[in-house]
Amino acid sequence: MKLLCTVIFFPVILIGMVVGGLMYIAFPLLIIGGIIALVTLRS
Repeated sequence: MKLLCTVIFFPVILIGMVVGGLMYIAFPLLIIGGIIALVTLRS
């Protein structure tokens, strides 16, 4: 379930924010999500 949310829902939300003009919110979320993904993959 966690993998499903990460792979499907997170990118859909980010794409929706970019389309809606909220790029200044989407980019920090993308960076934070990338850091969290790296940390969880290593542990």
